[in-house]
Amino acid sequence: DTFKDGGLNTAGLIGRKIKFYYTESVDGVKTLVYIENRTDDAKVLTINALNIERVSGTFNSGVTVDYWADKDTDTRVTTIEIEKDPKIMFNGGATDNDSVSILKPETGYIELVDTNGDGKYDNVFITSYETYVIKSINSTNKTIVGQYTNKTLSLDDDSTNNIVTIKSVTGNTLSFSSLAKWNVLSVKAGRSGSREVIDVIVSTDVKSGSITAIDDFETISISNTQYKLSKFFLDIDKDKEDIELKIDDSGKFYLDKDGKIAAVDKTAVSTNYAYLLASNYRAGKLEFT
Repeated sequence: DTFKDGGLNTAGLIGRKIKFYYTESVDGVKTLVYIENRTDDAKVLTINALNIERVSGTFNSGVTVDYWADKDTDTRVTTIEIEKDPKIMFNGGATDNDSVSILKPETGYIELVDTNGDGKYDNVFITSYETYVIKSINSTNKTIVGQYTNKTLSLDDDSTNNIVTIKSVTGNTLSFSSLAKWNVLSVKAGRSGSREVIDVIVSTDVKSGSITAIDDFETISISNTQYKLSKFFLDIDKDKEDIELKIDDSGKFYLDKDGKIAAVDKTAVSTNYAYLLASNYRAGKLEFT
């Protein structure tokens, strides 16, 4: 059956068990007046994309997801199963992508619902964000070009084909004119009927300083404070001189909505340094190698 929402907030109820009340007019129009979410919270699991370790199997045969329930303290992954041929929604709409790789978005999360209580999840909701670091802005047609990738993104909310929302990390509504070079955009793109729906989260967080340590392949210290590198930044060709990170590099480091480094605007290494391999005291002299 089809119902008018009656002004009720129905967001987040797809795939849920609900109890609802409605009125029906003499011409058969049904309008919702109240909705009660009756889904057991224990049957809903939300996993941050950054915590997903591996995904195996196929949607036709069943999928296994290994993830870190607490990435900072866990010593082993938690494993859950997704039912064969689950219902899948990607960024709010149906998808014909049957690759399990969509369960590991660049950044975002997956929400799983076990509707029949058999211990396997049969409804899958994927929220996926793509990262853009603004290189240039065209205010006339409301497009931006990304650093490193040169990909173009249209944020033209004047078009009747688009529904565009732009918000800060804290949830405040922003206008296109407020965007600036080096802003880090997390972009969720989906569809609502024939219209494209684009939700943008803008991070303006920037850290200035010099690299005091490269702790591992995805962690560096800026002025002795540790920061993770985003998957977006890690996937960039590191042979490019302007983003190759070295000890004592200084500049500005731009963070995404998750507080991870997505871009760097650095100056050249300002100091010389060497590695001490050995020392030796000989004939009254201290020698270093």
